[in-house]
Amino acid sequence: MAETLAAKTLVKPATLELASDYYLSNFELLLEGSRRYLDILPSELARLRAAYLACTKPSRMLLVRLLSRKGEWFRTDKLNYPEIGGLEPAIKGLEQAELISTSSLPNTETWLKGVTLTELRRALLKLQQSRASEGENSLGGLVDIAQHLGKSINGASKETLKRTLLALGPQDSQLLIGELNSELGIEWIELKCQRLLDGLLLLYFGNRYQDLSQFVLSDLGLQRFEVTVLDKAHRAYDSPEQLNAALAFGHMSQQIEEAILAKQPLDIPLLLEQINAISAMPEANPLLERRRQKLLTLIGREAERQGQTTLAISVYSQCEHWLARERLCRCLEKQAQWRALTHALLHLCDLAGNESQWQIIERIGKRLLKKLPNGKDSKFASPSGHSEAPDSLALDSLMLRLQALKENVPGRLGALPAIALQLTPNGERVEMRVAAHFEALGYRAFFLENALLCGLFGLAFWDIIFAPVKAVFDNPFQRSPRDMFTEEFVSRRQEAITARLDEIAREHGAVIWRHFQQKQGLANDWVYWENLPQQALELTLAALSGARLAQVFERMLGDLKHYRSGHPDLVLFDAEGRISWLEVKGPGDKLADHQIYWLNFLSDLGEARVCYVDWATSGKCK
Repeated sequence: MAETLAAKTLVKPATLELASDYYLSNFELLLEGSRRYLDILPSELARLRAAYLACTKPSRMLLVRLLSRKGEWFRTDKLNYPEIGGLEPAIKGLEQAELISTSSLPNTETWLKGVTLTELRRALLKLQQSRASEGENSLGGLVDIAQHLGKSINGASKETLKRTLLALGPQDSQLLIGELNSELGIEWIELKCQRLLDGLLLLYFGNRYQDLSQFVLSDLGLQRFEVTVLDKAHRAYDSPEQLNAALAFGHMSQQIEEAILAKQPLDIPLLLEQINAISAMPEANPLLERRRQKLLTLIGREAERQGQTTLAISVYSQCEHWLARERLCRCLEKQAQWRALTHALLHLCDLAGNESQWQIIERIGKRLLKKLPNGKDSKFASPSGHSEAPDSLALDSLMLRLQALKENVPGRLGALPAIALQLTPNGERVEMRVAAHFEALGYRAFFLENALLCGLFGLAFWDIIFAPVKAVFDNPFQRSPRDMFTEEFVSRRQEAITARLDEIAREHGAVIWRHFQQKQGLANDWVYWENLPQQALELTLAALSGARLAQVFERMLGDLKHYRSGHPDLVLFDAEGRISWLEVKGPGDKLADHQIYWLNFLSDLGEARVCYVDWATSGKCK
């Protein structure tokens, strides 16, 4: 099944045009992708799937068109799909399958969005005229509209008419909308199967961010993907309860994000109650647990914004990832809970994977220790007048960890070798100007930013990145596994990663070149083919030993999300092939901390410097 599904999605040449029913083929690929879940599909999703498959092709084509559009209400007179043929039979078939309904109207606000100002004015005037012929007492809500407007309907804007109609109240406005709709003769379609699309997208893409447009990119040849194993043994969910929980978490996440974006307060107790209800299932699922903790973190942040620090502490304490535990420490510090803060910081030390995170721990820890007036055995004073002494053993452990930071964390912030250039502007990017400057001095210069080291990493670990691991590949359109940028990527593949690092240290770039040749053009989150010239790879691999390469990769594996950025702008090679790294800063530009950390680390592999550029109004480079 896995090989068949992947083979059917191999990309066609970019010169081919899409078939008129391409969208139907793509949607039915979603259905095929859900086959490995047939034994655990929730009953409602299974019913909708079966109802769809029982429809005629024109009905299926129309439904996919509707599902691909925004919203759940559509005017039949606005549908124009020549490839489907007659719409009436297609609509009737979908209604008989209970996938759509044509027997009701949208609410007032949705209806108003679906009509033009011209149509709205025309309907109001026609209804006003027909009512007037029956007597003033029959005008009903139209009298209210006229009074609210204070001018003719023809002179009112759509927004004014909308506000006036809504002011009538839900019941009266909806009754009036029914009459206005009759005047216009509009027929509406209501989707009754949005859950079908939501479920299929979840099972196929595993997220809320990819959709049917992904198929179009593939069909047009814009992207090509690595073949991955997609079978029942490697699926993400193993019970109907898990599938329902995934759908519920996705819906909650969307609601929370929309509310936060609209700056609307969240009902935190209700959300926590819903999360607990969704999470109450007999079997554990690491993917669902990650989603639960992500939702809790969003809720914790909202609790902080609402000033409910104690509630935020309770919420963050249920999470194990860095962001939530960092916020927990800051909330404990705010409430002067020194003993709890000491233990929370020790826990945070175990989660830290990069220098920026260590820096956060160090700063909070220093503030904590400053609360000791006469040494670590003194009482800690709190704003409320209470005092709370941290556990002595925990405090000793924390002080040892903080001391180790000063001595052992690589690439700490510090002074860097710098050069200054004054260049004449010519419209090019400053990095390109500096590269040209060093080319004129006899260097080979490449402006690659993050592409070089990321590309080397992606090529070195390509087969491990795309290896069959449970619950990390949902579809043939993935540039990396689902857990690529989590700590689980390393822990679940530790044996293979350790063996690969040893292989690279011994055999240098053999595996990199093998993947460079075999995987050309395939999508990989680490490899930017258009910005990874072969000559730059050749020079880099000639300049760095296998042991040095392994050292770079070990650093990146410590926190893949963090260490995939911040790399120097330019890589330079002198006449003898020696490598050096250069971060370019134009006028007013400053180094970020993570750039400094990278430069300090890379200084052990070759010269690493900062180039500060000023623009000359005239004259030559110097």
